[in-house]
Amino acid sequence: MDKKDRLGEEGEGKEIVQNGIAYLIGLGATWTGTAIGILDETLAYAKRKVHQDVNKALSDYQVIRSQLAKAKILTDSLQAWQKDLASQLDEWLESGEKYAPEELKNSLLEFKVLASDAANEIAQIGLDISGGFGYREGTLERLYRDARAGIAMGPSNHIAREMIWKNLLD
Repeated sequence: MDKKDRLGEEGEGKEIVQNGIAYLIGLGATWTGTAIGILDETLAYAKRKVHQDVNKALSDYQVIRSQLAKAKILTDSLQAWQKDLASQLDEWLESGEKYAPEELKNSLLEFKVLASDAANEIAQIGLDISGGFGYREGTLERLYRDARAGIAMGPSNHIAREMIWKNLLD
């Protein structure tokens, strides 16, 4: 692997992961990608599903468009934050400091929590829009289960919120 693409030096991986930096940005990115995938699947379904009795696609309904817009706002917000955190990680790595600043660690923890919560919220939107189809066919059902896992993955969102709270006290 090219040196510029590594976090730390050869053999330092375990210490880096235990410090939480690579792991937390990776988890947040995973749930951001999951949220984007759910939005893409839901949007495609809403465009192609037509109510035959009124000849309207689901995407023709204002309430559906509003829910999809909410999901889009969440995914765009996550992507912007992820990009900013990646820049901060780059700056930290270039600084030569062995450990990341506490503020950055806390932001990464917050990002993990928000990304997994947002993926769950968007999954719920997807299942609300797709109805029974989303539960029995296609990828929405799997993505919903994947999104649920984000809340429990260590640190769980409940534990992470406790860690964030403790950092607020310091």
